[in-house]
Amino acid sequence: MSAGGFDEAAAATLGREIAGLVAGSKVAIGVGLRDVGSGRTFVYSSAPTFQLASSVKVDILVATMIKARDGGGSLTATQRAQATTMIRNSDNTAAMAMFNAMGRATGMDKMYARMGMAHTKAGPGGWWGTSTSSVADRLQLMSHVAGHGTVLHPDDAAFILGLMRSVQAGQRWGAGQVGAAGETVAVKNGWVTDSDDGNRWIICTEGIITAGGKELLLTALTRSNSSQGAGVSRVTQSLAKARATLGV
Repeated sequence: MSAGGFDEAAAATLGREIAGLVAGSKVAIGVGLRDVGSGRTFVYSSAPTFQLASSVKVDILVATMIKARDGGGSLTATQRAQATTMIRNSDNTAAMAMFNAMGRATGMDKMYARMGMAHTKAGPGGWWGTSTSSVADRLQLMSHVAGHGTVLHPDDAAFILGLMRSVQAGQRWGAGQVGAAGETVAVKNGWVTDSDDGNRWIICTEGIITAGGKELLLTALTRSNSSQGAGVSRVTQSLAKARATLGV
């Protein structure tokens, strides 16, 4: 666990609260929160990396946008349509088309290096859903999407944020449920059963919360959940506890 500028006692309490959410189970969990204004960052993780499932669709879009700018252009009309359904509706067909166009794992891994995501690795072969990442790297990705740094064009960051802020209602759990009144929430989630883990559930969430001058980057990653509902509850509770205990 890392407090990263947050009150040490509060961070320690939060660490215990998060551990309590998985006590007595085989679930691994990672939670991250960054207050952009102050730079304070909290990271808790019971595993070094987690499988991303559909959360990686944000990565695919970011990488595709960077590649397009490298070529002196931007997304085509077809790619913008694919991006829209990929993020708003978590469409797998659109994700596969963009992943293939990126050069699959090889192309994605090159982009991860450029984005400073040293602990993220694209899924091998043609399956993007098995991509893995760390809590710290998910916060790094959200920082790019929030428009910080120089890797992602500001117009592209704004486009992604708009999509994440308009994700369909049934997919707005996790980071999408911990915003307060008057706050704007951007979210993208991932969920899938893992056949290598007795069909237990991988559940992930990441997002950006803004209000006035406040900007929070959030992520919660889990695996080995007994059900989808249990995993969704865990990631949502963990981020709610993070905001409450850290006072952000």
